[in-house]
Amino acid sequence: MRNKLLEIINEIKSTFGEAILEVGEFRGQTFIVIKLKEVNKELVKFLKEKGFNHLQTLTAVDYLNLGKTPRFEVVYQFYNLSDRIGLRLRVQVPEEDPSIESITDLFPGANFLERGF
Repeated sequence: MRNKLLEIINEIKSTFGEAILEVGEFRGQTFIVIKLKEVNKELVKFLKEKGFNHLQTLTAVDYLNLGKTPRFEVVYQFYNLSDRIGLRLRVQVPEEDPSIESITDLFPGANFLERGF
């Protein structure tokens, strides 16, 4: 399972390299940080094609009190049910343009979750 995730991460790096700020692990969960929100939907589609067919959750983070730039992040938690691997996608969103393209056409369940931000 771990090898499959590393293989997918390497494909993401080669395909979306300029958009990736960081790839890491936190508390056993692999994450990818994207600095170009414009590739978000394309990357989500890529993940779905690679078997990440379950959107576990979707939320937004406001770093106002921490003084972090960019101020906002949209965080997706995906799961590949057949390979039993999870992946967190964190997309940086600038305060000057606090919007991101919807993924409801790829994951209809995101409809309700996207309304929260």
